[in-house]
Amino acid sequence: MKHITLGIMAALLLAVVPVAAFASRIEVQKSVFIPDTQSLSENLYVAGGEVTILSQAQKDISVAGGRVIVNAPVWGDALIGGGSVDILEKVHGDLRVAGGQVTISNTVGGDVIVVGGQVTVNPGVTIAGDLIALGGEVVVHGAVNGDARVYGGDITIDATVAGPIHIKAGKSVTFGSKTVVGSTL
Repeated sequence: MKHITLGIMAALLLAVVPVAAFASRIEVQKSVFIPDTQSLSENLYVAGGEVTILSQAQKDISVAGGRVIVNAPVWGDALIGGGSVDILEKVHGDLRVAGGQVTISNTVGGDVIVVGGQVTVNPGVTIAGDLIALGGEVVVHGAVNGDARVYGGDITIDATVAGPIHIKAGKSVTFGSKTVVGSTL
């Protein structure tokens, strides 16, 4: 069953992204670990049951995995799908992520689109562009310099949002004491 799941993840990853053999690195394994000693100077395409990236990505990354940890800066865009996804370092471009549990713990230099069962944007994070978040539970503690569109069952906003906030909640909406809306709600 694990081999079938890895095969499906790899097929989806390769179907979604353009594959150019001369300008990319492609890895499909049960477990993918990229240490900080490896150079990632080209686009990176990875699929695995567990994926850990500790090396700076100079260009874009596309990752599919059961458990995904990005613990090094990404200088391009990031496209990530996984059961559990942790973004621990800065993404300089746009971030597109889907997962069961998604945690963003560092700044994003562009826009963020995130879909998950549980979505968390931690305190201290700044999203330079817009935020679109969909989830069963969505918690935004980090600042958003653009617009925020948040759709979920339970939504918590405890952050500064420069643009308008559009919210659709199935159960509850909570605004924390640090909530500042620069435009309309």
